[in-house]
Amino acid sequence: MKFALLPSSAFVRESRKIVKKNPQTAQNIQNTVELLSTESFHPRLRTHKLKGELQNSWACSAGYDLRIIFKFVEYEKKQAIEDISIEEFMQTIEVITMFEKYYTPEQLEELKERRQMLGEDKMHQAQVEWQELIEQVRTEMAKGTEPTSEPVQILAQQWRKLIQEFTGGNPEIEQSLSRMYQQEGVANASRNAIDPQTCEYMSKAMAILK
Repeated sequence: MKFALLPSSAFVRESRKIVKKNPQTAQNIQNTVELLSTESFHPRLRTHKLKGELQNSWACSAGYDLRIIFKFVEYEKKQAIEDISIEEFMQTIEVITMFEKYYTPEQLEELKERRQMLGEDKMHQAQVEWQELIEQVRTEMAKGTEPTSEPVQILAQQWRKLIQEFTGGNPEIEQSLSRMYQQEGVANASRNAIDPQTCEYMSKAMAILK
C-alpha cells in the first residue's frame, strides 16, 4: 500500500511560528520532513506510535525539543484531504528562512505590521496585480518594445508602485529586498514568479523613470 506525506495547514501554521521565533530551527524541520517523506522509520527520526487520544498518530524527532506528529494516509485517499503538498511546505520554510537572512528583525516586524494594516484582501489584490503586471511586461518584451517607450514606462511606474506598497516606502527595506534578489537570484527570490529576463528588462525601464 502506498502512502503520502501531506503537511496539514495546522502544521504549516505552527512551523511558521516556530521558525519566526527561532530561525535556527528551520533547517532541522526541513531536514526532518524530507527524511520523513522518504524513510519514515529512519533511526535518526526515532519514529514511534503514540497512545491515548493520539493513538492513531505517530511522532518523530525534529531536534532536541521538537517533535512532529503525523498520520499514515492511504495514497488513494490523499486527494480528499485538505492539505498542502510537501513541496509547498518546503517552499514556505525556504521563504521564511530567506527573509530572516536578508531582513533585520526590525524590518520583519515592520513588514508584519504593514501586512496587518493592509489586510488579507489587499494583500491578495496586490498578488493579482503583480501577476497581471508581469504578463503585461512579458507581452511588451515579446513584441520587442524598447524599455524607453511610453507603454513600458507606464508599466515601470506600476512596478515601482507595487514595490513601494510592499516596502512602505522604507529605503532600507527596499535595499534588503534588492540584496535578496541579487544574492539569491530572481527565480528563487520571487518563488519563480519572475524570470531573470523580465527582471532585467524592467530594471532598464525603471532606471530611466523620471
